[in-house]
Amino acid sequence: MLKVINIEWATDNDHNLQNALPKEIDIPESINIMGDISNYISDETGFCNFGFDMV
Repeated sequence: MLKVINIEWATDNDHNLQNALPKEIDIPESINIMGDISNYISDETGFCNFGFDMV
């Protein structure tokens, strides 16, 4: 299973909201294209992101 970490959330610099959002998210192996991973993260949390690292 893939895991995304260091997610850069699009929260208009709301630090309270950034701290409340997940720091890492497990991604199903069937999702392996960067755009699809980004969409999955947004769908799971309701927030867009500017990027992330994968492990």
